[in-house]
Amino acid sequence: MTTKAREALDDADLFRKRNRVIRVEDGQVVYHCLLMTTVRRMSYDFERRVGALYLPEGVCTDMGGAIQFFKRIDPEVEQIQTYAGPERDTISTRTGKQWEAREVA
Repeated sequence: MTTKAREALDDADLFRKRNRVIRVEDGQVVYHCLLMTTVRRMSYDFERRVGALYLPEGVCTDMGGAIQFFKRIDPEVEQIQTYAGPERDTISTRTGKQWEAREVA
């Protein structure tokens, strides 16, 4: 096997590991390795290009992972909202290629 082929296999293995979802016994909460958090549910509005992650109360996500996650759904995603419990927690908005996150008070 060539070095380039071995590197491609290593990259594919890393991709699978990073996108792994680990289910908790009750089936209600899952840990997503790319998001680096537990997730109750997610949604995506294709018309508005807005993604939302619903997390347990007191939990946050890795925004770099969240951006990658939603860009796989729609490369033109414009906004990502996170909810910690019932309350909206953060809003991340894309302007051009830059993302800016702000906490919701």
